[in-house]
Amino acid sequence: MPELAFEPVQAFYKAPQLRLVQQAEGGISVQAVREGDFLRGVLNWDSLQADFVWVRRGTAPARGFREQVLPGRKGLRLLLPDDTLTHHPALALVAFPATTAAATQRAMYLARHGVAALVVPTESTTPDSIAGATVSSALVALRRQTGVDSSKTGYWARGSSTRVVAAAAAREPRPAFVVLEGAGADTRAEAQPYTVFNQLRVPVLGLYAALDTTVQVRESARRLRTALGFRRGTQVRIVPQATPDFIQPGRTRPDGQWQWPQPAAGYWSGLVEWLRQR
Repeated sequence: MPELAFEPVQAFYKAPQLRLVQQAEGGISVQAVREGDFLRGVLNWDSLQADFVWVRRGTAPARGFREQVLPGRKGLRLLLPDDTLTHHPALALVAFPATTAAATQRAMYLARHGVAALVVPTESTTPDSIAGATVSSALVALRRQTGVDSSKTGYWARGSSTRVVAAAAAREPRPAFVVLEGAGADTRAEAQPYTVFNQLRVPVLGLYAALDTTVQVRESARRLRTALGFRRGTQVRIVPQATPDFIQPGRTRPDGQWQWPQPAAGYWSGLVEWLRQR
């Protein structure tokens, strides 16, 4: 499933052993041994575990995007769609350590679907002037890149980093759009920072996972809608039966067969469609 593709935080191969780890805690990990054209091993996904055998069939398909290192920005890699367009909408994905895996996964998927993507690491989840300046400077650099439509650049953030993006939005250059996942707005005071998007007329896609316990999903969604001002292009959605990673948990189906976890219905297609309309 392309929606489950990830760039591991740990990748180890010493013939014939392979080990991949999606993120520091939880997520997907793979341990395997190569046997000719086969990989035989164990896949762990949080508390789930399964044995597998993978077979190589021909050459690996193209990734669908190319990487471009940003000059003067150590470690920042812009993922550009590998297509015939000369300019693409672009997203700066603001991530602190706990959300880096999610940001990287989205960057890879979006780059395969026509949206340039840049993961911007930040250590601070506090919307202070330093964090805001760091994030806004990354947007400046993104807008200058060949292959990026400078009039169609925006931010993505999840959890606490959504407040950092709200602070950065008031700085130049202003984002053309913003995607917020799991933005905490349980109280009026928590929702207040997001009013900046309404004041600046910036369209926002607010996404909440129904099974997320880190926020009061329905209350936060209601308050975020109010803070954003119901502007054209702005949407706030609750994705049903989804964990905070927008995954539908594994379950036993009515026919008794086990259904492995899978991407939440409508999450990826809805995200890409909304970005393409900006």
